[in-house]
Amino acid sequence: MTQMPNRRAARVAGGFLIAFIVSALGCFAGCSTPSDSSSSAPQQVTIPQERILDLKLDGQALKVIGAYVPQSNPSGAQPTPGPDTLEWTFTAADGTTVRGTLDDARTAESEFAPNGSSARAEVSQPWMVFSARVPSTAGTFAVPLVGASVPLGAVTQIASGASGAPAASDGSTLSPAPAGTEAPPDGVRKLRDSSAACPFNVLIVPEAFTDMGAFRTRAEQVANDIVSSSEYGTYANGFVFWAQDFVSRDGSIFDPGDNRPKSTAFGVSFGSADPNSAERRIIYPRNALSDETTDRLRIGARYTKADIILIIVNTPEYGGVKSQFLGITYVTVTNHAQGNRVILHEMGHGLLSLADEYSYGTCDRGRAESPNTSAKLDALPWRDMVTPTNPLPTPEGTAGVGAFEGAAYCTTGVYRPAHTCLMKELSTGFCPVCARQLRNVFGPRSSGGDAGAPDAGGSDSGGGGLYNPGTSLVCPTRALF
Repeated sequence: MTQMPNRRAARVAGGFLIAFIVSALGCFAGCSTPSDSSSSAPQQVTIPQERILDLKLDGQALKVIGAYVPQSNPSGAQPTPGPDTLEWTFTAADGTTVRGTLDDARTAESEFAPNGSSARAEVSQPWMVFSARVPSTAGTFAVPLVGASVPLGAVTQIASGASGAPAASDGSTLSPAPAGTEAPPDGVRKLRDSSAACPFNVLIVPEAFTDMGAFRTRAEQVANDIVSSSEYGTYANGFVFWAQDFVSRDGSIFDPGDNRPKSTAFGVSFGSADPNSAERRIIYPRNALSDETTDRLRIGARYTKADIILIIVNTPEYGGVKSQFLGITYVTVTNHAQGNRVILHEMGHGLLSLADEYSYGTCDRGRAESPNTSAKLDALPWRDMVTPTNPLPTPEGTAGVGAFEGAAYCTTGVYRPAHTCLMKELSTGFCPVCARQLRNVFGPRSSGGDAGAPDAGGSDSGGGGLYNPGTSLVCPTRALF
């Protein structure tokens, strides 16, 4: 295992194209034929303008693991790519090119030491599972990657005649994305429902649990801890919690210290044999997920429309990482007492679009702008909330809201709103600016469906009275569903 202190620099150098051909032949969905069956005219078909591809990259092997007709057109803000992004291109047969970006999920990172202070550590992993929404026409889909120098993973979809469901050479078929109204996939169950119009969906899965009863008890505890927390408790109705069973043969994860093989659902491992090293707490899937686990998690995530995935690792030792699966933030977290604080912090990223407020890491001031970090001292996003008596920049230790230097992995030139915050260390709650972002995001989504204007004022109180009923809320739709 190699620690990667500056993965962006390592991945910018060089590159190659992993490419595969996706031929859209025949009718994908929504086919229509003339109503006059006696007509000898050729059948007319309607092909959707777009399709969704799920793909799995494992070292130098790339394959399509699912193909879908989009459920709807995306609406609302889509996830913003992070600092490590890959560009994909789709070039149609007529030469038309469509471009897009996705987060490079070939890294798992741990952000905090057991005492709750920021202490970032990373590990590279050769695999990722991702999705792309591409035109429903013949063409070439390519993703720039770093490493091998040959294109891989050619897959051609072939129409299967009258059924209108083309089968890929790897056995996958194009089908509608799950609507969430059909029977749940095997092992998926709802732990906690919501009456809100647009709640966030949290999918909880087990690692190194041999007893699913014990896992469900732990999953319910995690859900209850989130909705009873001081940070998110006010908006408990803004969540739907799901659990999906994954049975492991062994009840503990792989430890490089004893090197005994373990058979667990996700193949999670401690990052190092040294109990005192930062790498030890990088608890991550060391190798690519098995095809079976990948497919079940993919189906579960799509059915539940997961906004975040929590992998509960059955060990009392502190550790965990965050990464992505199908563009969804996933977090591994253990049974350690600090585990739930890590979840609350990571939800700040995955659900609220908040940035890290600590200065440890690789600085990129060009990507510092967020609701709670900024390199623009004269145009702070929270300028309306700055305590009138506070100077800008604001000296460390000063009470209230200001512009405290050191944030978004930069020691200088980037500012955060408060001396301390949950997005900086685990031992405290949200600062007033992050609390406002929480209200702006969860306020309308945790209500019965009506929402008014977001909180634009300088109040740093706990909330209430921020949303005036009367405006119908349009639920955001993920681009890949």
